[in-house]
Amino acid sequence: MKISSLGPIVFRVIIFPFLFLGCLKEYESADLSQVSDYQSCFNALENSFKTNVQSVMRSQSCSSCHGQAGAAAATRLRYTANSSPLSENVSLSFGLVNHEDVNSSTLLLKPTNSVAHGGGKRLDLDSSEFRMLKNYASLVAETEMCAKYQTANQCEAIGEIQQRKLRRLTQTQIVNTLVEAFGPSVESDIIQFQDGNPTIGMSSENSYLKINDQQLNAWNSSLEPIVTKAISNNADLQACSLNFQHLCLSDTILDKYALKIIRRPLDSEDASALQMSINKIRGFGATPSDIVKFSLKSLLMNPLFFYRSEMGLTHGSSDEEELDAYEIASFLSYSLWDSPPDMALLRAAKSGDLKQRFQIKNHLNRMLADPRSKQIKRSFFTDYLKLDKMETTPKDSEVYLISASERQALQNR
Repeated sequence: MKISSLGPIVFRVIIFPFLFLGCLKEYESADLSQVSDYQSCFNALENSFKTNVQSVMRSQSCSSCHGQAGAAAATRLRYTANSSPLSENVSLSFGLVNHEDVNSSTLLLKPTNSVAHGGGKRLDLDSSEFRMLKNYASLVAETEMCAKYQTANQCEAIGEIQQRKLRRLTQTQIVNTLVEAFGPSVESDIIQFQDGNPTIGMSSENSYLKINDQQLNAWNSSLEPIVTKAISNNADLQACSLNFQHLCLSDTILDKYALKIIRRPLDSEDASALQMSINKIRGFGATPSDIVKFSLKSLLMNPLFFYRSEMGLTHGSSDEEELDAYEIASFLSYSLWDSPPDMALLRAAKSGDLKQRFQIKNHLNRMLADPRSKQIKRSFFTDYLKLDKMETTPKDSEVYLISASERQALQNR
């Protein structure tokens, strides 16, 4: 069962630029069995373009506008007397052909001046040249799957990446999440889980990287100094620890710190359970400070703190899932920064903007420009190639003529 889109889906490759938009949509409707090879399919279109479209452009002297330096050269079909960039023109033509209604194709409407054309009317509807253009447009419409074939193959190749998963945060991600939420002073109190790779982790899914009872008990025991420093570092928590009012739960704990710790709003059931627990310990004489600490510890013991979801939501009778906006935000931030989503991502998730392809691309560009992404790229290759073991791996000094300082310099590049 695959997750077919992120809104579209984003998948991690981490190689130039190490995270990119791919598998934007699976083309379930395309009968790919009819296409044995993408290149041969594309070659057929190139031959048809050369025979039909290129011949018409030649006969109608279209090179003045559609030549290398013509008015239409920058963004549209190009043709010169000696050559024509076939692959580029065929790719462009997919956007000029309406595969549902060939007669409404821009490729046919422009030269007949049915829609505004800088070159004016060049062809009559009953001309042989028009029929040649229509032959090509019809072929493009019939073989629309050619454009989809390569993408669908990519989707199949990365099927494993699209499987539904819960991913446990690595040690680095746990530290960064708490530092972002409470301040840098808490880092020294965060225990080491000592499992998996401390950086991005090549196998972070919950079937591999788990939380056992011993780790959970150790984590619970370590939280007191963390929440104490959290209160000391943050004025809003300090105020609530002196006088815990209703707004402390709704505005401070739930709207602010739950969003930072579990990277999504706490659902109504968990929020009600937390409220009931607070009422209970208050009845036992808990102080406002006790209540704040209890609330923060509850969030830090929540499975949604340790794990981020790539499970998605199933729509109707479909067997495909779509990641929700908060899953997308965490996917981006932990993949690119090893850190929780920043406020820009969380706002985009809340508004639904992260369900739009162009918004995802905008955030990708913004995040890739951040210096943190460069460090994550280094972490990926360190993890993948086990570069951290270079120092301890025995080497024959007579074969590998490299000094310790030179080896260190290579690692630091």
